[in-house]
Amino acid sequence: MTETSGLPASACPTNGRLAIVGDLFLTAELSAEQGADDAFRPIREAVVAFANLEAPLTEGGAPSQKWINMKMAPALLGNLRTLGFDVFTIANNHLMDYGYEGFADTLRHLRAAGFPFVGGGEDLATAWAAHVVTLAGKRVALLGASSTLGATLPATEERPGVAPVRISESYAVDANGSLEQPGSAPYVHTRPWAADVKRAREAIRAAKAVADFVVLAMHWGVPPLWRSRFQDGLAEYQVTLAEEFAAAGADLIVGHHPHSLQTIARVGRTPVFHSLGNFIFHHNRLGAEPTMVAQHAPYSLSVGRDRQWKESVVLVVDFADATPRYRLHPVLLDDAGNPQAIAGPEARKLFTRLGELSPGVGFASDAEGDRSTMTVEFGEREGEEPADG
Repeated sequence: MTETSGLPASACPTNGRLAIVGDLFLTAELSAEQGADDAFRPIREAVVAFANLEAPLTEGGAPSQKWINMKMAPALLGNLRTLGFDVFTIANNHLMDYGYEGFADTLRHLRAAGFPFVGGGEDLATAWAAHVVTLAGKRVALLGASSTLGATLPATEERPGVAPVRISESYAVDANGSLEQPGSAPYVHTRPWAADVKRAREAIRAAKAVADFVVLAMHWGVPPLWRSRFQDGLAEYQVTLAEEFAAAGADLIVGHHPHSLQTIARVGRTPVFHSLGNFIFHHNRLGAEPTMVAQHAPYSLSVGRDRQWKESVVLVVDFADATPRYRLHPVLLDDAGNPQAIAGPEARKLFTRLGELSPGVGFASDAEGDRSTMTVEFGEREGEEPADG
């Protein structure tokens, strides 16, 4: 378990803010001149900024035998520090895209640059270790894990990798429906591996024993591109895991991987932001065009950058009061994949869709007529004590 107290007091305002975003994938440096300065303001103003590093940091390694291989130049870590990031989760499906060499390079470059990370390491214990920061006098533990996994990704007691929560699938076919709609997709049932859930609960409890508040970053879910249209939304295993992790003591669950915003919910007393979307996502060029074509599967596919792919938020958790406050700063990625802060009609469109995805959760603008930031209001369930009681 590692620990920091956030940035030096001279480097940031005195507050208790933790900024969290989704996926980061850069192929080039990003600067304020590209119009993204306002998008990074809540990140720079926070004491600690936490994000998912979506690709290995390496110049070497051999591409794995998989559909999409991604990597980032290690030199871009300096740009990420300038933009305001402090801690990364590396638990995701791309960290072994360039094999164990690329994975080892990633750990080495992060450590050399002084970036704490969670969700991966030389063995399972390291992958599940928390990083603890101090915010407004409260100890906040950060954890990372992934349910999107390749064969070599899960860490073991003897093997490097990421903290895994593996998933089993089964398929249900409606015989009458298939007669009427031959070729249609089956319903996909999903359930987590019991042993991985047990290990995750142990890690959450261990973090809770040394911290006041536990944040778990989960790489999970299904991108809209991959979902059956009659199975749109959360996968079954996400609902199960959120319940398990909340019961184990996770105080906040934040997700990424679907490359789009997903449901915000409250499980027991635990807020769950199922997906914060992409935050920086540059084009991954395979050949001359930014298209993705399956090489080892009986299908081909071109990925378009529609609005769902571009919508994102910066989640700011403020620990200054007894009960944490949750505020969303809306962002829309431009055609290059760089974040742009939005307000007015564009922000209203994003928050309206997020509200439709999240029944039972309230959103309140921070000023009359201003929807450039929204406070998420979970309230208290009937029969429950107040969260600070």
